[in-house]
Amino acid sequence: MLLNEQLERYSRGENSLIIGQEERIRAIARFGPAMLLRDGQQVNFADSRLDRPPRASLLMLLGRRLQLPECTAAGMRLYQQILDGQFDVQHQRCDLLYLTRMLLEAPTAEESIPIEGAESGDWINTSAGLVVVRRFDGQGRCWELAVKGGHNDEPHNHNDCGSFLLNVDGERLAIELGAPEYTADTFGPKRYDLLATRSSGHSVPIVNGWEQAAGQTYAAKLLQVDAGPQRVEIELDPSRAYPEAAGHRRLIRRITLDCLQATLSVEDELWGHSGSGLESMLITTSDGSEALGLQALAGSELQAMDRLEFRDNRGEELSACRWKWQQKTAGSNWKQEEPQRVGFKISPR
Repeated sequence: MLLNEQLERYSRGENSLIIGQEERIRAIARFGPAMLLRDGQQVNFADSRLDRPPRASLLMLLGRRLQLPECTAAGMRLYQQILDGQFDVQHQRCDLLYLTRMLLEAPTAEESIPIEGAESGDWINTSAGLVVVRRFDGQGRCWELAVKGGHNDEPHNHNDCGSFLLNVDGERLAIELGAPEYTADTFGPKRYDLLATRSSGHSVPIVNGWEQAAGQTYAAKLLQVDAGPQRVEIELDPSRAYPEAAGHRRLIRRITLDCLQATLSVEDELWGHSGSGLESMLITTSDGSEALGLQALAGSELQAMDRLEFRDNRGEELSACRWKWQQKTAGSNWKQEEPQRVGFKISPR
């Protein structure tokens, strides 16, 4: 967009890279604000960085050039963070051109007035299997939920089909570890031995001890999204994300956000050839089950909680918690024609 602006000015409007395909460019531009979460965070699936949202100046330019109020509103929120002192000079590209663009696109006093209905709405892309929704509960808290389907051969891929993240009023409850420290192993044959890239570092099921496999054929299909004003129901089929050795026939994941009850529930159903082995996992920053409001769904029980240590893309030592639930009656009482059901609920205070 910056290059096109310079081209249009240089040619006095005779040449442009976007004329005739504005609608396509608008669809692309809406992706940025749709992935922007509160407090300047962003949806950080795969190797994305949590603290690297789109540039405020670029969002302002997109809003002005393409008449997209959601881009303008998102840009103004990021500019406000800069005014509040949240500007990380050490980890930003802060050359003269970057800072000049930041000043040139800074909102005026008139633009700083909130635009009615300018907030990003739901982002539902069935072909990519990506869903991002925002809802408010009865206490006025903002619930931001992102769910990922797709396949396991995407750029900077993680084996994470069916994973999700959840923020409530900017507080990270269900998290993505994001980009790991980049080393020789990160993009070599040992990539999926790393915690951040393998399934056991994500909030996804484990099937008979098997994690997901890498490759485009290993995928999750987004079956249904019912995005009502008070209740959001998402259903995925991640059966193909696991190798045949896992011994399963079908796996269904249901994620339900209930704003009236202020809860998020996750339930996995497994049809398989053996009587044990379904685990549902949740990755969090906190080990406080009461603060997170963690509860096992009927027929499930908490199996374990592990502390995870890892290095992020900056090389910083961080920690997270991994919760595992299993079926209470898994084992000899299980019948092949019946699915195993394992699930949990998040209901923060």
